[in-house]
Amino acid sequence: MRGEGCVFNVELTDENASGTQMQATMFNEAARKFFDRLEIGKVYCISKGTIKVANKQFGTVDNDYEMTLSKYSRVMEAINESILVPERRFNFVPIDQLGLYFNQKDLVDKSSRKKSVVVCLWNDHATYLGQELLDMVDKSPVVAIKSLKVRDFRGVSLPTLPNSYIRINHDISQCLKLRSW
Repeated sequence: MRGEGCVFNVELTDENASGTQMQATMFNEAARKFFDRLEIGKVYCISKGTIKVANKQFGTVDNDYEMTLSKYSRVMEAINESILVPERRFNFVPIDQLGLYFNQKDLVDKSSRKKSVVVCLWNDHATYLGQELLDMVDKSPVVAIKSLKVRDFRGVSLPTLPNSYIRINHDISQCLKLRSW
């Protein structure tokens, strides 16, 4: 018999220069314990988690390992003002190569104006970004999205996830190149 449960995933970025990322997953009591305590853009010291080989089917970052936090894990916000929050890194994938990535990836296409793919915005992404994108569609915005689910539905489809990170006209080099294209 299967009972009800909950799951909470976060993407952690190391403070090192390479910005290594790892997914951390919490189930049931741990998910409830940490859901309201972890915030985007803050720095934390984490202990008493378990590191294991990543299940790439459910992973949202490119790492061979993932972390699981339990109700006994400790998560303390780092108060040191000298610690910088690492910038989120994108792993851009050309549209014509998405079929190779039936996993979660980021997306960009600079190879041809004839290629397109539909991104489905869900929940808060649809509510808060959908209208903003509609209002600026005639200005050809460049949209960078991290952590999409790549699915095979009548071709490739890209639904957002609760942890998808969306930037419009971001000032990173790949977006600036695409904008000038």
